[in-house]
Amino acid sequence: MHGRPKYLRFQFSLRALLVVVTLVSLPLGWVAYQQHLARKKRAAINRLHRLIRDAEVAIQPKAVGRPWSEVRESYLVAGHSWVSSDEMQHVTDHRFLIRPKAWLASDGTPHDLIVDTTVDRCDPKEVEGAQPDHVLSVEAGLVATPKILYAQAVKQRLYPEGSVMDLCLAQPEVIEAAAKYPILNEVKITYDLIRDRWSDCVPFGFHILVDLESKDGDAGQRLSFSVAGDLDPIQDWSGQRFPVEFSPSNELGDFRHWGGSEWRSTK
Repeated sequence: MHGRPKYLRFQFSLRALLVVVTLVSLPLGWVAYQQHLARKKRAAINRLHRLIRDAEVAIQPKAVGRPWSEVRESYLVAGHSWVSSDEMQHVTDHRFLIRPKAWLASDGTPHDLIVDTTVDRCDPKEVEGAQPDHVLSVEAGLVATPKILYAQAVKQRLYPEGSVMDLCLAQPEVIEAAAKYPILNEVKITYDLIRDRWSDCVPFGFHILVDLESKDGDAGQRLSFSVAGDLDPIQDWSGQRFPVEFSPSNELGDFRHWGGSEWRSTK
């Protein structure tokens, strides 16, 4: 007769078991940490982009095409305070403050939430289709004066990595201008339709102004950019939006540089 079958028995000490568990948990912990960082990054981008976008969407439909007196009154009722007015040949630009220090950069630089409103000043007898004292356009967004070295702003990630401003500061035109004018003097980020007469579609996106200046502040360069976003569906020139089924995201298209101008102080 054969005896009982012999089974191979594995024996582990408690120390060996702890070593195995530790080795297995390390990569799992690293993956979990990376996922946490990715979620934190997406949340930071979303907070910045949504703050700008939501301000524009809340104001623009109620203002464009309406008499300025009515729109101005609605701003005051909402608690927005007047900041400045700039009269030009055909229009007047009015800036109102929606909320001070609405967003803080990584170094604590405050960004005010504002709305810039352009009002028609043209005479209907001279310009066909003119609507004097009526709102032509509205731009809501953030403005700030960091007043720090451009290199420092980039190094310390003044804006969330992957956000519209973070990517804008990395554009070659900004890098080239910063070599001559190293101080990041002022930024303005607004949200609106991007109108290009050569395109059949009109996407929503961000408009960015970057103002760089010399260390002594006597000269500088202002650059203008736009980039299509994916927070709202694209529309055609008649205002018809597509696609019908749309899921918003923080994806950005290619940046477009609209040019800029150098300035010099007359003081």
